[in-house]
Parts: sequence; structure tokens; C-alpha cells
Amino acid sequence: LCTFEFGVAVEIFGLPRPEMGEDWYQFAVASVDDGELRATGGIRILA
Repeated sequence: LCTFEFGVAVEIFGLPRPEMGEDWYQFAVASVDDGELRATGGIRILA
């Protein structure tokens, strides 16, 4: 998992932005593999 690219996508599409009006996007995280994803720096993500 590339944490920088993942973080950018979450920042842009995953955070609520009520000041922008109605929600433009629905955001979900999914994985092909079961269990947690491991990223650089020891980060673990459950999808």
C-alpha cells in the first residue's frame, strides 16, 4: 500500500465537506485480500 497516494485519496474523497454543499462522492475502502493491509512505517489498515 502506498500510504501517500492512499492518504491523498482519503483526504480528497473521504472527508466530509459540509461547506461544499451536497455530498459529491461516496467513498469506501476495499481490498482484494482478507485481513489487514500493511504499509510503510508500520501502518496497518483493515479494509
